[in-house]
Amino acid sequence: MGHNKVQIVTEKANEPEKVDGENGKPKPAGSSTYEPVFRWWQKPSIKYAFSHPYVRSRLEKLMGSNVVNLTDREYMQLLQERILENYANEMNKRIATREAEEMERVKNLVLIGRIPLDEAPPEMVDHPVRLIEMHCRRLIAERRAKIKVHKGFIPKHLYVDDTPDPPSGLSIEEGHVFRSKNERLCHPPACVLSIPDKEDVKRGYMFTEENYAKLNLEGSLIQELRKSQTVEEMYQLADRIMGITTPEAEQ
Repeated sequence: MGHNKVQIVTEKANEPEKVDGENGKPKPAGSSTYEPVFRWWQKPSIKYAFSHPYVRSRLEKLMGSNVVNLTDREYMQLLQERILENYANEMNKRIATREAEEMERVKNLVLIGRIPLDEAPPEMVDHPVRLIEMHCRRLIAERRAKIKVHKGFIPKHLYVDDTPDPPSGLSIEEGHVFRSKNERLCHPPACVLSIPDKEDVKRGYMFTEENYAKLNLEGSLIQELRKSQTVEEMYQLADRIMGITTPEAEQ
């Protein structure tokens, strides 16, 4: 038994008759082929548009013919391999195009001075601008190497001759007493501030106790409140000071 191949030729004359998916009746000539009625529990079927001009041209490019052998497993596997190879080639072309555009962008940044020439990509090794820049740097380095910087001589003595300075004639007088190691030059401030109160009163810097008592505006009740020692006495004096009448005070 030979293997039967079903060949679908993408020509309008060989297209099958349009049949309704629900009733099985032929559709009118003006109706569209791809108008299936789907339910939410059904999965949509795969659509094959082999008669489309774009699909037909793609098949001819990949397989060399627009004849589709759906039942031939080897043909479909070969078609899948050709599609994957074509996709990989197109992807590599897009990657190469983007790399070339990025390289041109970096070159433009180097040429306008945004990126220094030392950080330029290796593709710009033979670029004329870089060669001119390196040649100029080489010339500048050679000229700078020829320049000699004269160092000034700083003399150790202010005078040209080496005669020693005359003696100053300073000497220690007889009877001079040097400060001992235990002698203190800095004294605490308490030594200066320990002045008795009587001297401040005489100078008028402080009040006497009598004058302070006269100027103190505390009443007698407040003085008694300061001297109280029990809580009850404090509350009674506080009520008297604030003027709050209690039942015991009214009696």
